[in-house]
Order: sequence, then structure tokens, then C-alpha cells
Amino acid sequence: MNDRPLDLSGLADVHSPEVVHQALRRFRRRFIGTGAVVLLAALALVGGVLWATVINQTTTDKIEESPGVSPGTVYEVEGNVALLEKVAETDDGLGLKFVLATPGADGDDHYFLSLPEVREFNESGEAKFKTLWLVIAPPAQPRFEVDLTLQQGCNPDQSGFCRNHPERIGSFTVDLEQLDVPELNSD
Repeated sequence: MNDRPLDLSGLADVHSPEVVHQALRRFRRRFIGTGAVVLLAALALVGGVLWATVINQTTTDKIEESPGVSPGTVYEVEGNVALLEKVAETDDGLGLKFVLATPGADGDDHYFLSLPEVREFNESGEAKFKTLWLVIAPPAQPRFEVDLTLQQGCNPDQSGFCRNHPERIGSFTVDLEQLDVPELNSD
């Protein structure tokens, strides 16, 4: 007998059940194999999209894309200004966006805000003017203290961190109730 595969339309003229059975087996094997490859490709595409949009989100993206309030509250600490631009509840905690103006800073000065239980942090800008995005654990109380600190002459090591101890410039209190921030879920 000829081992050449028959197309499915040619099977109508064959009266041998064994030939029909082998042809259907080959068809199913090829169909399932092709279907599995297409399914894996679709899953990889969906996984890639999820990773790019949800899993790989930066701190900045999480805060900017989350609904929240924009209080616009200005805090002044020793001639430096911190503007609380946004408060938002993210999946990872309370998201805060500050704009920090430090007119006395020079290029090697690193001003930053120190808050309780910072989970994520990102910053953009230069020594005298920068934007800070922070995600903190939802505070137990609606009022919490924020310290403005300075690391002078910061030359980061290979890990990106300054090893000299920061100097506390001053602090201010953020009161979420006074800013009309809706009650947040706590962990």
C-alpha cells in the first residue's frame, strides 16, 4: 500500500477503515500541535502585555495613574519649599507626589524627604528643583511627620547610595483629614 498521506477529500473514495483511521490520526496530531503553538503564542503575548502595563509599573506611573486628590498644599522648611501635589491610594500603599524647591542647593547636595515606612521611591529633577514620588504604608493616623534631609557632597557608590549620614533640616506635618483626603484602606 502507498504510504503517501491522503488529503481529507480523497478519503471519501477509500473503503479501508485503517487508511481513514491513520489519516484522521495524522490530522488530529497536526491540528493539536498547531493549536498548542498558537495557544502558547497568545499566552506569551497576553503575559507580555500584562508585564509591561501592570507588573513593570514604575512608582511614578502607579501614583500618576491612580485616582486621588491634588491638595496643592505648600510646606516651608528653613527656606525650602515642598508642595504636596497629589495623594493617591495605590495597590502598594499611599502614593504621594511632592515638588521640592531647594534654592540653596548646589550640584552635589541631595535633598530628600524622609517619611515613615517608605515602600517605593522615585525622583526626577536637579538639586534645586525636583519631583518626588513616594509610596508609603498607609499611615495608622491621618497625621504624619515628614523630614526634609540633606546629604552634602553625595558621591553615590556602585549601588547608587550615598554612605554619608544625611542632615535633618527640619520637618512638617501632613494632615490627610485637613486636606480632605478620603479615608484610605490600611494593611
